[in-house]
Amino acid sequence: MKAILLAGLILWLGCISPAPSRSSQLPQDNDEQSSDQHVPIYRVGGPVTPPQAIYSPSPKYTKKARKSKEQGDVVLWLIVTKEGATRNIKVAQSLSPDLDKQAVDAVSTWKFQPAMKDGQQIAVQINVKLQFRLN
Repeated sequence: MKAILLAGLILWLGCISPAPSRSSQLPQDNDEQSSDQHVPIYRVGGPVTPPQAIYSPSPKYTKKARKSKEQGDVVLWLIVTKEGATRNIKVAQSLSPDLDKQAVDAVSTWKFQPAMKDGQQIAVQINVKLQFRLN
């Protein structure tokens, strides 16, 4: 069996203004101290252009998932920083613990050309859909 992985970017559409408070932003992980903790997080739409993936390796199928012929989608919720890095990756739609972990591990290495608003690089909240398909 040959595994085919397709990764698609689904942009979180909605409000274009910065999140009004920290409580409406994704929580920071304890071990993830970021200098951009107080940077507004935007959503794509209107004057906010989406980030573009420039390095996006696909997640690997695990032997267990391949053997059990698991197929489906994992949707991740994350922030793309104004530097183009990924932060605060959370599973929004799970497939299995093994494949969820593979998806998170892969997306944590992705690099983006940052989102833009009024000619400035900004941080945005997006969803990424990773499709696991056996062919």
